[in-house]
Amino acid sequence: MIFFGICGSTYGMFEETYGLIPVSVCIAIAMGYDAIVGLSMVGLGVGIEFASATTNPFTVGIAQTIGQLPLFSGIAYRVVIFIAMEGVAIWWTTRYAEKIKRDPRKSMVKDINFSALQFSQEEMERAKFGIREKIVFSTFFQGP
Repeated sequence: MIFFGICGSTYGMFEETYGLIPVSVCIAIAMGYDAIVGLSMVGLGVGIEFASATTNPFTVGIAQTIGQLPLFSGIAYRVVIFIAMEGVAIWWTTRYAEKIKRDPRKSMVKDINFSALQFSQEEMERAKFGIREKIVFSTFFQGP
C-alpha cells in the first residue's frame, strides 16, 4: 500500500492500477482473506493518496497553477496529510483483514461466489515462474 500510495501521491498513478486489482484480489483470497482486502491493498492505497497528493501534477500542479500559487508550495503540509491518510488506510485494511481472517463470516462480501478467482496451494506451487514471467514482473518495477 505504501508503494501505491507514493506513486499516487507523487506522479499521479491511478488508472495504471486497474489491471493489478484482480491480481491482488486473487492473492488476498488465496491467503484466506476476502476480495475487499485485495481491492484495498491496491485501490485504497493509490486512491486515498491520489486525493492527498504531495506533488501530483494532475491535482496539485494544475490547482496551484490556476490559483496562481508557487508550484508545489505547501509541500510540508501535504506530506503530513499523506502520512496521516496512508496510516489510516493501512490501519483500516489491516484491521479488516484480521477480522476476516479470524471469522470469514464477517466479510462484507461473504455471499458472493469468488470460486473463479480461487486456486489451491498445490496450484500455486505448480505455477511456473519462468523467464517470461520474470520479464513481465521486472517491467512493473521499472516505473514510468
